[in-house]
Amino acid sequence: MHHGDIARVSLGMKMRSFWACVRRHDIFEKPCHRNLCHISSRSIASTGHIGSGGTNAQGPQLFAFDEAMALREVPPSSSLSSHLPSKSRVFQGYLDERWSYGDAPNGGILTSMAITAARRLSSPARPDPLSVSTYFVKKVTLVQENEARAHFLVTFGALESFKGLDMNHLLPPALPPRAHCLDLMALLHQEQPANHKIGDRIELWVPEESAFIKGIVRGEPIDSMEEPCVLEGWGAFRADRASDGECGTDGAPASVLEGLSESRRRRPCLTSLAFFNDAYPAPIQTHRGASSRRDGGETTQGLGGGTGKEGIEKGAGEPGRDNSGREPWAWVPSLELTTHFWESIPGPPTCETENKLRSQIASTHVPYLRLRFSTRFARRGLLFCDSEVWAEDTSTLFSTSRQLARVLNPR
Repeated sequence: MHHGDIARVSLGMKMRSFWACVRRHDIFEKPCHRNLCHISSRSIASTGHIGSGGTNAQGPQLFAFDEAMALREVPPSSSLSSHLPSKSRVFQGYLDERWSYGDAPNGGILTSMAITAARRLSSPARPDPLSVSTYFVKKVTLVQENEARAHFLVTFGALESFKGLDMNHLLPPALPPRAHCLDLMALLHQEQPANHKIGDRIELWVPEESAFIKGIVRGEPIDSMEEPCVLEGWGAFRADRASDGECGTDGAPASVLEGLSESRRRRPCLTSLAFFNDAYPAPIQTHRGASSRRDGGETTQGLGGGTGKEGIEKGAGEPGRDNSGREPWAWVPSLELTTHFWESIPGPPTCETENKLRSQIASTHVPYLRLRFSTRFARRGLLFCDSEVWAEDTSTLFSTSRQLARVLNPR
């Protein structure tokens, strides 16, 4: 009896075109099997927005996350075929710039794409990701040679089939009602839209007196590293706005954004949990010590949870200043990220299988997630960050993650 599949995914990028080579490994009984798959996705930011929440002739409303995950099989292009193993399968999808911090694609959305790719090779009896480990081996720039930029190792199983010990000493975030919170992502998007495009995709309602509101929005960062680095809030996909082909904040205040119809809000799902575990600003950015370079080294781009490594080229994807006139905040790129999945999110719609990618407009309540991100240790600019994704009613822990990251600061 098999309990899991392992798929290895390598992700590359050239001219904002992503590709992945996937290898499947059956575990626990059979010897290693290797099946090869190839994924290519490219940004269409220059030709218009996608994920508008509109309809098409083939089905009901598509949400932005579904479109990012909706890979289709295509013949290998001549420019890619020389880099692929023989008999590779090629899938194509699209990402727009609103999945980015500055010009760096968010690591969480890339991880979700890798899970979608790896699921193509997993047994239908094991559709659930149990864990995914991500290694960002090089910073993605707009023009690079064909070489791997990130590696993913995904383990699949069937969560409901596991029986055994239950134990929990974790407490969910204690959050005030959203009426007493501010949408941090909307505020950051308004402050520096060029650096926080991803704020057009997601919400994070944080308490009005949180360290992030004080430190980033009000310009009062914490002076002492003795204070904890914690970010807690209500997270969700932003409501898609189908009326004008756009989705996003459009400069609306948080109180208005909260009132948008929940029927246009994409429900989170098991694949998107990988995104939510790495979608938001790093908690270290509430501290003044994370916003001033002390070693005179080269620096790169502003606030974000994009991808990178220590040897990042100066200026690669660097947004610099924008019309706000404020300095961009420290960038904390992920070097390694491991996410574990504990429970599925119940209720439609779902994106767990290919034939369910098209989401219906649901009249049921679309849940928010209780999110916690914390950093308790940093050394020489390296740190680890833990995240927890909880159910809205605090009863269930959906997923956890830990990542190794580096603090890089703006010029």
